[in-house]
Amino acid sequence: MRGFTLVEVLVALGLVILIYALVGFTTLQVARYTRRSQEAANRKTRLISASNQLRWQLRCLAAPTGAQALAGQRTDTEGRDRLRFLTSRPAKDRGVVEVAYEIQEVDDKPTLMYRE
Repeated sequence: MRGFTLVEVLVALGLVILIYALVGFTTLQVARYTRRSQEAANRKTRLISASNQLRWQLRCLAAPTGAQALAGQRTDTEGRDRLRFLTSRPAKDRGVVEVAYEIQEVDDKPTLMYRE
C-alpha cells in the first residue's frame, strides 16, 4: 500500500499552519505600518495647511488706527495660550475678520483650534 503515515500528515499540517501564521503575522504588521504611515502623512498635511493659512493671515494683518495688532492671552495651562488678531485674508469670509488660534486637549491630544 502506498500513502502517507499519520506522522507525515501531522508534520505537513504543522508546517502549513506555521506558514499561514507567519504570513498572517506579516500581513498584520504591514497593515499597521501602512496605517501609521498614512496617519503621519495626514498629520503632516494638516500641519502644512494650518501653517500656510496662519502665515497668509499674518501677512495680511489688519491693525486699526490706535489698536493693538496682535492680542495674546495666557491660560492656566503651560503652552496653551491664545492668539487673536484681525486679518484681511480669512479662511471662510471676505473682508476684515477677527481670527483666533488656540491649542486645546481633544481625546488627550493637543489640537490646534481655529475660530473666525
